[in-house]
Amino acid sequence: MPWLDFLPKQVELVFVQPPGRGSRLLEPGYNSVTELVNDLFPEIKKYLEEKPYLLFGHSMGARMSYELVKKIITVGVTPPVHFVASGSPAPDHKMKESPMHLSDDAEFIDRLRNLNGTPEEILQNSELMALLLPALRKDFELAETYKCVPTDPINCPITVFRGVDDEWVEEQAAEKWFRFFGSNRHMETFSGGHMFIEQSQPEVVKTLVSIIEASE
Repeated sequence: MPWLDFLPKQVELVFVQPPGRGSRLLEPGYNSVTELVNDLFPEIKKYLEEKPYLLFGHSMGARMSYELVKKIITVGVTPPVHFVASGSPAPDHKMKESPMHLSDDAEFIDRLRNLNGTPEEILQNSELMALLLPALRKDFELAETYKCVPTDPINCPITVFRGVDDEWVEEQAAEKWFRFFGSNRHMETFSGGHMFIEQSQPEVVKTLVSIIEASE
């Protein structure tokens, strides 16, 4: 929502909020990214056909957006004018660490803390965390069990966003996104760790606006 303060009036921001997140926290989450994308596509299709669009996804959202682009191309809908993968290793990246969703509660909270995306006062609130943990664990399970089935390189410009202090997404792992797209590939780095989109929010949105303007 705060992005609206930085976007020009001619840019429409369309939110995607799957079950198990935000105001839909108590709804059952998905078991696979494919299942999520198959349900998302009919809901978002009308926006894709109205005007030129850019797809942005952060962390698991980047891989979800990649699967969405594959779906878009398969059914013959106009592809995005630009694709932005943010805070995510390439879709075929194999994790070095043990799966976070299999950690016990104490370790899960510690690893969540290291991502710097959850306020400390929430992490220390045992009652609130008891409510949030099942959905958070499901979210990480969705990301960590995702299996990429590569296709031919997608004919769409791509920009990869990365936080310079993001220990979860090394630069080399982020650059491997380029193998999935045909040409016009760029990398942008920002101050902050995995949640740099919050820590460097004005700079992130300013860069997105520049990409949009260059695509017009």
